[in-house]
Amino acid sequence: MARDALAMALAYRIEHNEAIPSASMVDGSGYRWIGLSAIHDAKLSLYQHCRGANLRKVDLARMLGIPPPNVDRLFRFDRATRMDQLEAAFSVLGKRLVVTVEDAA
Repeated sequence: MARDALAMALAYRIEHNEAIPSASMVDGSGYRWIGLSAIHDAKLSLYQHCRGANLRKVDLARMLGIPPPNVDRLFRFDRATRMDQLEAAFSVLGKRLVVTVEDAA
């Protein structure tokens, strides 16, 4: 449930074009690190790169050659997005999406 709560809080910030706070670590044995799903992490990263570049959704749509409503889906946590669509969005920003696999803790 913690992962869902985190995703909902971040989705709210994205929907309202708010800044995303940095992750923080809390010391103590009663705390665990909560991460996002890979697709949510990619969407969040795309949002942060666009926001950092002062790039509006309409600008990203123009760069991708797609209708503006389709760009909204790239950022929505409740909408399915294909990985190739995210790769294309990162590509027009001069970025490359990289997926890694790690051992489970």
